[in-house]
Amino acid sequence: MKRWPMRAARSRAQWRLAALAMSGAVALGAACTTADGTDGDSTRAPTRGAQLGAIAPGLASRTLDGEPVSLDALRGSPVLLNVWATWCHPCRDEIPVLEALHREHAPHGLQLVGVSIDDAGRTSDIRRFASEFGVTYTIWHDPDQRVMPSFSVIGVPTTFLIGRDGRLLWRK
Repeated sequence: MKRWPMRAARSRAQWRLAALAMSGAVALGAACTTADGTDGDSTRAPTRGAQLGAIAPGLASRTLDGEPVSLDALRGSPVLLNVWATWCHPCRDEIPVLEALHREHAPHGLQLVGVSIDDAGRTSDIRRFASEFGVTYTIWHDPDQRVMPSFSVIGVPTTFLIGRDGRLLWRK
């Protein structure tokens, strides 16, 4: 397995950390403001799909222990939702950055959720990967990859910032 040179990985990681941290600050500070600058009026019908400013699509999954979880249960907290897989090499660069964000912003209410799209039966591989990278944030397993069409994900890693009101604020 080829590793990226540390200098290049570090600069990519620093850039991602800065971008995600700024986005996290926006979510924590602007509970009812959408990406388009509107007031987040809940009387408007949300647009369909994973569009910025729209209500995030519903997503239900399971933890690595098999417990049911959903985005709806996290409503009221800003959520950084990262779609990834153990076989994804760019994900390996991004996981430490996400872990740093989690440690810094979780005490302020940010919920960081990693959604693994690894195949069914790969739970032990996901656990081993998380352990190797020191992941302490929540990991959901979506072996059916329902997150992909729901959030219009065409590749991993893909990360979404969801505001306290459930609206998509940012996508990378």
